[in-house]
Amino acid sequence: MVDCPRLNIALVLERHGRAFSPREFSLLSAEALRVARRYERPFALARLTVANIDELRRDLGPVAVDNAFRLAIDASVGLLRDSDFVAPDGPASMLIGFPETSAASAAKILDRVKKEVAVVVPAPLEITVTIAEGEPAEALLDRR
Repeated sequence: MVDCPRLNIALVLERHGRAFSPREFSLLSAEALRVARRYERPFALARLTVANIDELRRDLGPVAVDNAFRLAIDASVGLLRDSDFVAPDGPASMLIGFPETSAASAAKILDRVKKEVAVVVPAPLEITVTIAEGEPAEALLDRR
């Protein structure tokens, strides 16, 4: 059996200026949370995951899915603001930090991201989103 190629989200994210390693992301998030608590400012954290990645690989093949996933990552990161930052979070997931942003505002941004991904990506990606603000954001970060 030939080993199928697997997308490495970290390598795709490296092309973007606001992408960091998981360790760097943790440090940036911890600092953003500290500042948010100290100055009573919002900070939201989100996890985007392609929930049906294994099903799509089986139905469409790994190369087609990896190409679709690359398009989804580029579309997602392209819609983020200069202040937002991202990191890989597993093979089909990424974390996004939203400084000075409430969970409700981050949800609006991520709704736009999901709509754009649905337009530009030919595969039916099922993207699940988890958003947290403040202390729950710290708990979401710790669940990595």
